[in-house]
Amino acid sequence: MRVPRARGLRPKPEISGRTPCMVEGMTVGSRSSLMALTLVSVLSLTACDGESSNDTPHAGQQPPTGWRIYGDAKLGFSIAYPAKWRVDRAHVYPNPIENARIAGVAFIIPPELTLHTNLSTESYLSVESAPAAGTCTPSAFLETTDTQRDEDQGSLHWSVATAGDAGAGNVYDETLYALKGSHPCLAIRYFIHSTNVGNYTPGTVKEFDRAALVGMFDRIRSTFALSQRGHKS
Repeated sequence: MRVPRARGLRPKPEISGRTPCMVEGMTVGSRSSLMALTLVSVLSLTACDGESSNDTPHAGQQPPTGWRIYGDAKLGFSIAYPAKWRVDRAHVYPNPIENARIAGVAFIIPPELTLHTNLSTESYLSVESAPAAGTCTPSAFLETTDTQRDEDQGSLHWSVATAGDAGAGNVYDETLYALKGSHPCLAIRYFIHSTNVGNYTPGTVKEFDRAALVGMFDRIRSTFALSQRGHKS
């Protein structure tokens, strides 16, 4: 796997063409309000396309209180994320795969998670699509992979791959969850950018807690919910 290009040059946020079809900014409160929110989200995602719905959603887990809900009616998914995380609706993965542009939405970690550690503020979880992919596999989103496995999440079935690279004191770790049978092909990417602790004055920077960060990414992914519209096995 080659060193990712232009990691420090994130595209400037743009107004997404899907903005009118998004349900975002809803905050999770009590269990009863969450149930109402879930119903509203499903109905809103349906109404945005101007259709009455017979869709059966693949529900995600209940998010913690205070998290926000992000939904995309066009691609038919919703996901929850911590309120302090920044949302990049114009996210584009910097390395095209077989000349195909990989775009979606990224949820970027807040600066306080990186304080006094070697973790970069460019780390994120993203939901991406590869419309041109025939079969939804990690190869539609990663040039090369180090490991591959399958993982089931209720009615959702993921093909999972990892990849890593390093250069000029930077370390890049990626875990890609491609949703089997999804059309267009959808995936969730964990992108972790860190730096070499040895490059700092001793005692000034500590190694970031990788397990805690991956655990947070896993918790976000557990809230991913999908409608059946356009996603047939």
